Amino acid sequence: MKVSIIICTKDRPLDLMICLKSIFAQSVKPGEIIIIDSSNSEEKINHLKEFIRENKIIKHYAVKAGLTRARNIGIEKSIGEIIIFLDDDVILDDDYVNHILKIFDAYENVGLVTGNMIQADMATRTFSKLINNSFIKEIRNVFFFLFFLHRYGNGYFLPSGLPRYIACEKKIKMIECVQGANMAFRRNVLDEFHFDEHFKGYSFMEDCDISYRVSRKYKVIFTPFAELIHKISPVSRDSERYRAEMLLENHFYLFQKNFPQTLLKRFAFWISIIGLFLMATLRLSSNEFRGYFCACIEIFKKKRKNKHKIICHVETMVVEGEKV
Repeated sequence: MKVSIIICTKDRPLDLMICLKSIFAQSVKPGEIIIIDSSNSEEKINHLKEFIRENKIIKHYAVKAGLTRARNIGIEKSIGEIIIFLDDDVILDDDYVNHILKIFDAYENVGLVTGNMIQADMATRTFSKLINNSFIKEIRNVFFFLFFLHRYGNGYFLPSGLPRYIACEKKIKMIECVQGANMAFRRNVLDEFHFDEHFKGYSFMEDCDISYRVSRKYKVIFTPFAELIHKISPVSRDSERYRAEMLLENHFYLFQKNFPQTLLKRFAFWISIIGLFLMATLRLSSNEFRGYFCACIEIFKKKRKNKHKIICHVETMVVEGEKV
């Protein structure tokens, strides 16, 4: 099977170079590497140009676009039967592609495969150091459970619509949600399911959206043998406030779009919003708190606007009915 690897990047030439070198070290080489580059300046990728010229399988496109649009452009430019999306700050194990392909060969009706991604910065985060204490870790887990907050777990969605990304799993397993830094699709699946370009900002949770939709029709499988490291580069990232605003607004959009609007699920959704505010308070993060607050204002504005549209539509129908 011919493999296309798509990397959407912005202002991270050094991270991208390391990622590319790990791709060229693969035991099974891809047929093409497509780079969709939204960098603000060509100067930032000048030292990459020679590397790209020397490696004919790399196709570089300079495109000013958000993440989901960039992903869709990458699909349009690709020709592979299997399309792998990677973040520009990941480093692949030498057998990553090989193990991804083994899953597509071994299982029927597989639409999406994800590998075992290790977050390289977890040991250096202050918050992560605190939760290494078993007592504090248990309190955190109870808090996340009570407020239906996203956490690592079994690879399925919570009633609130937030994901439990799979972690610490040693066996191949069917799941629902994957992380965008590491996902592989069959081409026919991406012909049917496109990335939703309505997500705000750099499209946080766009991976949850497409994996949820694909999982309704095809198998989504995690393999622990396809390993990679996610460095979570500090370069070219939005402010804490904007990330919080984007998370909450995209969470609302995802929930409204994909999940049944039952009383239980709506309850879980709003409880998760309260949990996010409480978490920001416990972290003493005023920027995060303000981001969530701004997002809530936008959500209520949209709900009010939609309600007004419905009322106007009903009134128009009544008037037209009276005329008849």
